[in-house]
Amino acid sequence: MHLYSRIPELDSVTYDLEIPDGFCQNAEIQHENIAFERFNVASIHLKQLYSSGFFLEECKLKTTQILSEEFSATGDHVRFFFYLNGKTSVQNGAGLQNYAHRIGMLLHNYLNEQGGGGKIHIEPDNELNYIVLKMSREYYLKLTEGETWLRNDRFHQYVQSGVPENRPNESFMLDLQMLKVIEEIFHGAERFPYNTYMYIAIKLKELLFLVHQSRNYAQINQIDAPFRETLLKIKSYLEANLERPPNAHELAFHFRYNEKNLKRDFKNLFGTSIYAYIVKCRMELARSLLGNNYNVNELSTRLGYRSVSHFIKVFKQHFGYTPNELMKRENWNSPH
Repeated sequence: MHLYSRIPELDSVTYDLEIPDGFCQNAEIQHENIAFERFNVASIHLKQLYSSGFFLEECKLKTTQILSEEFSATGDHVRFFFYLNGKTSVQNGAGLQNYAHRIGMLLHNYLNEQGGGGKIHIEPDNELNYIVLKMSREYYLKLTEGETWLRNDRFHQYVQSGVPENRPNESFMLDLQMLKVIEEIFHGAERFPYNTYMYIAIKLKELLFLVHQSRNYAQINQIDAPFRETLLKIKSYLEANLERPPNAHELAFHFRYNEKNLKRDFKNLFGTSIYAYIVKCRMELARSLLGNNYNVNELSTRLGYRSVSHFIKVFKQHFGYTPNELMKRENWNSPH
């Protein structure tokens, strides 16, 4: 795969990579953290992880003016796009479609160079945050070889066919478990420095399983389908905004949902209040990140708590232990 991305207004190439297609467990892992500012207009932070067969990037961008990102990819590949925050749209994307991104959405597709490119338009006064994963077809098929849970999966059958048709993206909702696995992938080199490639492969397979579940998920509930779909979008929106979660009033306004009905329907569908669900998601992510060498100060900031003491208090209420007590109990090494 040849992967390329640039922001022309900033005269910046964010990546220009030639990645081998094959699955190679002895391949070296490249892990980049890139941060820069341009012309007092934009600040960009990129986390990139790649090796033979795959490329993973998280992009965080703040801008005061209209920007665009031009991207392309050659070779048959599978692409996943996790949209966490921002106001952006795509021109001439997969299926030659123009479309807007929605917070909490997950797009995926099987593409070659005809469908693997496009241009993202980024609105001003915007905080953009997304994650993109690209795997060569060869790598994807090796990763999923013999997995019976994919036997009747239509997308998997499409990739197996070997004929990318430049279809429009499939769109559904991401969830917290996917984001936790992606965090664990980025920290793989710290946890398994001598076998990082295989650790990442196992985690990518876990991520594919979660995507498979989400794609085939059909919630059985008494709430009518249109409202259920909106509530699922609200759930994904909350999971993508744990650092600054909106309250029920803000959610109701954003999704055009009666606030009283929103509180009732959310609890009926998910078995918990909106506030309790935010706390649950924050604590699940905190526990996962704590095992990936985040310290308490980093966790408090990452999850949007105004003080470390408040974070520790909520953590102990949820788990029965402080973060340090839990680390000792689980025999984790204390991060510096």
